[in-house]
Amino acid sequence: MPPMPVYYVGKGRQFAVLDMFDGTEGSRGLYEATISKLNSDVSLLQLAQDRKDETPDSLSDTDIRHFDKDWLGTWWTGQHVALVLRNGIRRALELALDTGQGNPPLPVEALWVCADENVFHVYANKGPHQVTVIVYTPPPGRYAARESVLEESIWVIKARDDADGDYPVESEITRLTSESAWPVLIERQLRYTDQAGA
Repeated sequence: MPPMPVYYVGKGRQFAVLDMFDGTEGSRGLYEATISKLNSDVSLLQLAQDRKDETPDSLSDTDIRHFDKDWLGTWWTGQHVALVLRNGIRRALELALDTGQGNPPLPVEALWVCADENVFHVYANKGPHQVTVIVYTPPPGRYAARESVLEESIWVIKARDDADGDYPVESEITRLTSESAWPVLIERQLRYTDQAGA
């Protein structure tokens, strides 16, 4: 997560890796094999490393070190991160497979929501067209961000607040209400400095 003054909503590289569960014809075996691995004693770090080795464009060595050092290590000690992530992802895949005989699984879409609360949760929601996973975390520790920018395919529409000028990466803000209207309603695409250079 980039250093943020208030909150964070995004996908980032860590959870974009779950896009491999795209619900295409013939993908049921991938879902089942992953559930089997999640039910084994293979660590989440090893699963991430395997994913990187199988599809080099999905994760980098820096991503793997960041996942190990920050996500599984120092950011949320005492929150049982590996256990919660493992079981949350497994439940999402099980829900995605529950589509009836002969039907392909549902795609899985994951988002990271960071708020100023001391909880680490994974939510899995089965909708009619996909399973949505929300990884809900407390704020992480600070770190040096990469100079590159991660442009999310997420737009926020909200009443403008004092923090809108505090983001480390500029994003065009579009005013949606007239100059005299209150509240000032804005829209902007989420853009952040890229994840930790662990």
